[in-house]
Amino acid sequence: MSVKDRMAKMKGILGTGGEKQGLEPIATAEPLKPTLPKMGTQTAPGGMLAFRSQLQQHEATVKSLEERLAQFADGVRTIKLSPILIDESKWANRHSSSFDTAAFDKFKDEIAHASGNIQPILVRPIGARYEVVFGHRRFTACKQLGLPVLAMIMEMSDEELFTLMDRENRERVDLTPYEQGEMWRKAIDEGLFSSARQLASHVGVSNMYVGQCLAVARLPEFVLSLFANPTEIQVRWAKVLNEALQSDPEALKDRALKIGALRKSLPSAKIFAMLVSDEHAEKKPATTSIKHDGKIIGKITRGSEGEVSLVVKPGYLSEDAFVKLQQSLSGLIGK
Repeated sequence: MSVKDRMAKMKGILGTGGEKQGLEPIATAEPLKPTLPKMGTQTAPGGMLAFRSQLQQHEATVKSLEERLAQFADGVRTIKLSPILIDESKWANRHSSSFDTAAFDKFKDEIAHASGNIQPILVRPIGARYEVVFGHRRFTACKQLGLPVLAMIMEMSDEELFTLMDRENRERVDLTPYEQGEMWRKAIDEGLFSSARQLASHVGVSNMYVGQCLAVARLPEFVLSLFANPTEIQVRWAKVLNEALQSDPEALKDRALKIGALRKSLPSAKIFAMLVSDEHAEKKPATTSIKHDGKIIGKITRGSEGEVSLVVKPGYLSEDAFVKLQQSLSGLIGK
């Protein structure tokens, strides 16, 4: 049973009646202090046997924490917290667009009708404030409505918090590669894990999948900003875009600059197509020199719209010869 399912099952045990707004606890037991095994840096070469061992270790870690949640269900205290005392987790990966949908508006209406969240969120204490472990949608809905947030409090380390959040996030059916990659990117950049390989070992997923999600999240800002919603960027797009960055970064920047003014009216698939092709780029005029007796006496130019122009230096061709040359080039017009 997942942590989220466990929390839902605990809902009937914890209860929600009789609380006042503010910080009045429903139960007074001490916060649960789970202890997870510390993960060392992986030095052995990859392989199926090693990966299986890493996966089993991760599953054992999560199972241990879930058992503690069940064991101490009666002792975990829930309180009504003012949303101004709660911060989003630094590992949070929900894109802001997920809170600007009809589905979230409906969800918020349900929270408002119930005068708050019925299923408590999980937070950890950080000094005089609290950090969301999971339940970001419930927290955001209550915050926007100005309602107190029903929460359970557990003390935990960054590693323990990350383990719970990552497990819950990957159970979401709507999680995108960008959102998952952004969470993992932050964990590596913040120093929680020394490498993508160590992170993959800790969360129990393949190095390839971690790499694919990181490839989306680590796209440069000038690329990400072109998309109205970066959650629409596909893994295969990121692969092609990163290859373009390696082969000709300046060309990709030029394309992005040209797309910039149009991006709001373009779907994501079109933006990707324009980024990796030259179709939208301004075509330079093609010029062919005209020679006579080994000397350049003029030029023929085809413009970006297909128009053809003829320029010849004075004194080299008679009027009749110039007309005949024009007629011989007439077949190029419109081609």
